[in-house]
Parts: sequence; structure tokens; C-alpha cells
Amino acid sequence: MKKFLFVFVFAALCGVATAQYAPAFFNDAYISQAGVDNLALIDQGTSAFSSAFINQNGWKNEAAIVQEGVGNLAGGTFWPMYFHVNFTMPDVTLAWLWMPKGTYVTPDIHLGLSDLDLGIEQFGSKNDAAIEQYGAFNMAGIKQYGDWNFAKTVQNGMFNVSLKKSEGKFNYLNSVQNGSLNLAYQNVDGYLNHLDINQGGVLNTAFQFVTGGMNEATINQLGIGNDALQMIGGMGNSGTIGQMGMGNEAVEAIYGWGNDAVILQLGIGNDAMILQGAALGGQN
Repeated sequence: MKKFLFVFVFAALCGVATAQYAPAFFNDAYISQAGVDNLALIDQGTSAFSSAFINQNGWKNEAAIVQEGVGNLAGGTFWPMYFHVNFTMPDVTLAWLWMPKGTYVTPDIHLGLSDLDLGIEQFGSKNDAAIEQYGAFNMAGIKQYGDWNFAKTVQNGMFNVSLKKSEGKFNYLNSVQNGSLNLAYQNVDGYLNHLDINQGGVLNTAFQFVTGGMNEATINQLGIGNDALQMIGGMGNSGTIGQMGMGNEAVEAIYGWGNDAVILQLGIGNDAMILQGAALGGQN
């Protein structure tokens, strides 16, 4: 039975036709599991304004959510959460670029991740989580606590939001978005974690907030008018932003000891800024 479900999950995530669905609206799905080597799948097919939530406690568990349509939520908090994202990257970046040398402002971020019921929550080690969404105004969220965990989201469309929060060691977070006016956010606290955001399209925003040590954070964007921001604190972390296209903006704000910051841009009319502060007397 487990093998069948495992194949079904990957068939769904790879776009293989496994069943025919009629459009559905306002559906809710919830799975809770505790133990070792469990598998949970929620596939809501073509739907609108539906929600899915998976909670797992233990080791070596796998969770997947697949949604296609408009206004779907891989999580338990509906649209008021979306407006908590009080982050207008173009305005913030321009404010930094035009402020007198040596001064800058901190963007006001209100994502409320600590109080947010994200679509997949996993507690333990060696867990895997994946969310795939197609359409517009969708939200995908993954929250993981533990070590050696893997989290991936794929979104195609407009006005989609991807949120990830991870605490622990040796975790890997990956966010992929294609389209326009999408937001990807990753929050990591721990050591030896790897996180990356890949976006293609127009007017997308990527934001990574990293604390701890020896973490690697990467943002790659391809398109026009995209914005990338990394805020990194701790020791021995590295941050890289790569952008290709026109009118893109990249900002790295780093504090602590022995951290590295790199911005690579190719195109026309792009802006880049690196801000490094020696918090508590440390050196970058």
C-alpha cells in the first residue's frame, strides 16, 4: 500500500494523469500523522478557494499537496494572512539607494509565521514536504522543526505566495515560482542549512531571513522588475543573489561574523546594494 501511494504522489507531482477531476469549490482537507515512515497526500485537482493542511510528527515522513485553480490555500489561515505581507520591495530599495551614505532603513515585515497554520507542518528529522500549485492567488506554506528535512514548493501563475520556516540543521528549502507578481519567503534559524529561491517572470519578490551559522542562501531571478532581499545574521553564513534581465533590484543586509555576500547581475537598468554591519563587534 505504501509503495502504491508513493508512486501516486510522484505521479501527481510530475503531472502524470492519475484521475479526472471535476471543478470543486470551498473544500477543506486535513491529515494528521504521528510515527515513522508515514506518507500523506492531498490532491484537490482543479479547485477554487479550497484549503489543505497536513501535520506530521516523527521521522522519515513524507507529505505532498497538489492544487490547481484560484484562491487555494495550502494552510489554515485565509486571505487576511496575505495582507500581513507588509513588504513593498521597490519602495524599500529606493529608500536605501537614495538615503545619505552610511544610513539605511529596515523593511517592515509582518508575515506572522509563528502564529500561522501553514499547509504542511512537520516535527522531527529526515522528513520531506512538497507543495505544487497552478493558478492565481494561491498560498503554499511549509513549516519544519528538526534536522535533515527537505521542503519544496512549485507555483506557476500570478499573485501566488510561498512561505517556508525551518529550524534545525542540515535542512534544504527550495522555492520555485514562474509567472508574475509572486512572493517567495524563507525563514531559517540553525546551522548548515541550504535554502534557495528560483523565480522567472515579471515583478516577483524574493526574501530570505537567515540566522545561525554556516548556512547557504541563494536567490536566482530571471525576468523584468524583480526584487530580491536577503537579511542574514550570525557566523559563517553566505548569501548570493543572481539576477538576469531588466529593472531588477537586489539588496543584501548582513551582520555578524565571517559572513559572505555576493550579488551577480546581467542585463539593463539593474540596482544592487550590499549592507554589512559588524554587530556586537564582529567582522564580515
